[in-house]
Amino acid sequence: MPSYGTVSTTVSSSNSTDNNLSSNSNSPLPLSNSPNSNTENGANKNVQPSFDVQQGLPLSKTIGIYDLPKNIILTDDFGKNNKIPIRAFFSEGLITQLEKPSVNKQVKFKLDDWNQNMILGFQDSSALNFVNIKNILVGQIKSYDSVEDALEDATYWENVPLNDEIMLRFENKGLNFIIMEVTFQNGVSGVYHAIFNLDAYGSESGADDLLDYRIDKEDANYNIVDDSKPEIEVNSPFWQISQIIVCEDLKYNGFRVCG
Repeated sequence: MPSYGTVSTTVSSSNSTDNNLSSNSNSPLPLSNSPNSNTENGANKNVQPSFDVQQGLPLSKTIGIYDLPKNIILTDDFGKNNKIPIRAFFSEGLITQLEKPSVNKQVKFKLDDWNQNMILGFQDSSALNFVNIKNILVGQIKSYDSVEDALEDATYWENVPLNDEIMLRFENKGLNFIIMEVTFQNGVSGVYHAIFNLDAYGSESGADDLLDYRIDKEDANYNIVDDSKPEIEVNSPFWQISQIIVCEDLKYNGFRVCG
């Protein structure tokens, strides 16, 4: 059986073991909970309590306990359904990682528009009480000086509706990571992750000009979700797991940023 990991954001008084990582509360924020983590970043001014990496749950058992959907479905404006699988979940200060992807198992799909119409939803949500997509983070897969730079350079959306047609405006052609946090009414949040290739025609500015023309001259109506640059919250479970995911995405695509 593959190994899984649970990250606790509370301070632990137990001694470190082979399955646990601990850091002094005055030390810099670790870049990852994986063995490839590089924690020697003196420029990082953020600090956090220590945390442990423990044994987690297999995906099948996790889904049975929490009734979490295995995939978010991104339906593009051509009607193609793209799966974004669950990568982790967290509740009451505990982050449980599911099976880590390898270079051969990363989920990738293609989008073809700078300003992408889409619907985000679940295949079967009849028994599921969800709130919304609390966070979406999209960033380019390329070389960075640190994982913090990759996160800060990403595009961020919050409180995005499910099952409604929306438009997200992307910034970079080529491979991008996409990470989503969905909140459920049972107090559990699921983190979903994939990589997409933005194979868009022309330039971002040209696409924006065309969009403005359609809105102003053709009375086109789009549900554009406002984006921003992320403000990283060090002790947030979403940002903790996002660091791990981005480190892996960069590594498996040829950019060894995290050691």
